[in-house]
Amino acid sequence: QTELDISSLQMFTGGLAISLAKSKLAPGQSTKLKVTAIRDEILKLKRRPRLLMITNDPDKGKVVININAK
Repeated sequence: QTELDISSLQMFTGGLAISLAKSKLAPGQSTKLKVTAIRDEILKLKRRPRLLMITNDPDKGKVVININAK
């Protein structure tokens, strides 16, 4: 059990604003990821909005987060 380092958050689609309270977490800690959907831009999308989170976790280094905004 080591410190989790969230090195990157990437958006696959536009229409989202994201903020992360902490990018380094000790074992047992948690943080909030705030995702704000920009309505006019989300309605124009043909695909479901999603994020890619890249961490130093050896088992799940890349995590895709689907956003239900419609």
